Amino acid sequence: MDAGRTVSAEEEVWTSREAARFLQISGQTLRKALKFQNLHPHKLGRRYVLLR
Repeated sequence: MDAGRTVSAEEEVWTSREAARFLQISGQTLRKALKFQNLHPHKLGRRYVLLR
């Protein structure tokens, strides 16, 4: 029951970090963000757009 909430918070943090790393490694925010969002829309979401 509580795990659901914890997972949500952890997922958000992990997503933000992953996105930032992916953007730095790739270099292309818009293109990579769009492609990554299409690949993992449930994982990222709006965090990626904000990091854009």
